[in-house]
This record gives sequence, structure tokens and C-alpha cells, in this order.
Amino acid sequence: MKFVSRGFGLMVLAIAAVLSTGCGEVLDWRNAEVSSGKIFRRGADEPFSGKLTGVPDTRILPFNQWLQLIRPIEMMGPTRNVRKAGAVCAVKVSKGNVDGKLVCEDPETKSVQTEMEFSDGVPDGDVVLTNGKNKIMTAAFKEGRLHGEQEVFSPATGKRVFRANWVNGKYDGELAFYRDDTGVKTGSNPYRNGVIDGEVIEYTPEGKVLTRKTYREGQEDGIEERFHPVTSKKLFEKHFTKGMPSGEFRRWDESGTLIEHKAHGPGYEIRDLLEPKPVANLDACLQKWIAAHHKNAGADAPIRQDVLEEWKDECRTGKTPG
Repeated sequence: MKFVSRGFGLMVLAIAAVLSTGCGEVLDWRNAEVSSGKIFRRGADEPFSGKLTGVPDTRILPFNQWLQLIRPIEMMGPTRNVRKAGAVCAVKVSKGNVDGKLVCEDPETKSVQTEMEFSDGVPDGDVVLTNGKNKIMTAAFKEGRLHGEQEVFSPATGKRVFRANWVNGKYDGELAFYRDDTGVKTGSNPYRNGVIDGEVIEYTPEGKVLTRKTYREGQEDGIEERFHPVTSKKLFEKHFTKGMPSGEFRRWDESGTLIEHKAHGPGYEIRDLLEPKPVANLDACLQKWIAAHHKNAGADAPIRQDVLEEWKDECRTGKTPG
């Protein structure tokens, strides 16, 4: 009986020794220091292993990486400024490297703000951001880089307002934008290896095409079109080549009448291709010019004969004042 009791006591002492020297330790961020990318207890020679607490959420990722992660939240109107600042985090550390699940909480409400997986010092796994009540973003890292689907949700309605796909830290695939009330898609931007490439479409709240552009390797290249939000009639058409306007462009009024037709020539030259409509009543047109002159210069302002002839020429080409 004495032998068993002694063995049990030795086992307890051994466990206590392990806990005091390794994974059972708890270290507050205020008593930690970082050297060569490793986390140490202040003044210690060996990297820390154990649980690290009180870490400001602004220190969990390098600034550029954190900005890359939350940029979709910042650019979506309904989801801006929904996360409280000042969350503190706790995470397991192994031999100086963050390793395991990181959880950040609001210090006042204790509500979870961020959950993220790390492996050997780099983010690796799922990420969930909340506003303390509702999920507002999900994403994933692979070996320190964003990889896989990222979604942003409206804190008000819970509906998805943004979706993208990442491959090795770069956008690859469609960036889609949605209304937070109806869920209708409002925009589609195609990316390939981090560069916008393909047909970019903006939609009305009802889902009709509002604008359509084409990009190739990051530069606008092809036809840009704009449409009336109600009738869907084309209002504007312009051609681009490698990011520069080229060829012809046209503009229509709401009735579908062509009101502008021009062409880009060499350099910055622009040629007007629209044939003006001649004025049926020359005298009525001339009276408009005279009335406009008197309105600007005064009722008694004289008009030279050569000016009258110039106005008649304008009328013959279809031009009227204003």
C-alpha cells in the first residue's frame, strides 16, 4: 500500500512539473515580448508555450493582411462600423508560435468578435467575424494566405452582401455584390490571378443591367454600355482599347434618339459624326438667337448684320442657342 501511494505522489509531481514548464502556462500580453517573430515571456530565454491572453485584436495579423481580410467589410455601406474596437484575444502558443484556435472577445460584454485558426505561427483555417450578435464575415486561410470563399453579411438583415473567391492570397473568380434587403445581385466583377479580367456588370435594384464593361488583364478593353434603369434602352456606348478610349462613342436620350455620335482619332482628336438636323423654320430659329442675345446683353443691345448672318448659318446646320 505504501508503494502505490508513493508512486501516485510521484506521478502528481511529474504532472505539476510539466504544467509549470510548458503547455499549462498562462501569459498576459502585457508581460510578453516578441523577438524574431517568436513570443517570449518578458525576460525569458526560451520561447513561450501555453495560453496567451489579453492580446489586442489589432496584433493578431500584420496590418496589410488584416486590411486585406476586412476590406470587403469597409467598402460595403450597410456593414461599415459594425464591429466594436478594442476586442482582446486568447490563443494557444507553442514554442513561441501562435498555434491553434484564436478567440477575440469584447472585454465588456464578453461576446465573441473573431474566431480564427492558426498553425505554426500563420493563419491556417476558417475565419469568422461577428458584431457580437450576428455573423458578418466568413473566410479561410491556407498557410498564411487567404484561400477559398469569402462572404460578408448584413448585420441588419443577415443577408449576404458580398462574395468572392481567393486563391493563394489573390482574388480569382467572381466578386459579387448584393442588396442587403432583397439579396438581389447589384454587381459582378471577374478576377483572374488577382487582376480584374472579364465582363463587369452593375445591376439596378430590380436586377436589370445598368452598366456593362469589359476588362482584359486589368485594363478596360472593349465596349462600355449604359442602360436606362427602367426601360433598359441603351443610353451610352463607348469603345476602349487597353484602357484608352478608341473608336466611336454614341449617346441616346430616353426615347432612343441618337443625340451624340463622335469618334476618337489619333492622339486626343475627337471627330463629330452626328449629322445635325436642319431647322425647318429659319426665321423662328433666328428669333431664338435674337431673344437669347437680348436676354444676356439687354433688351436694347444692338446686333450687327454679320452676327445675324452667322446665326442663320447656325440655324441651317440645326444649331440653336443653349
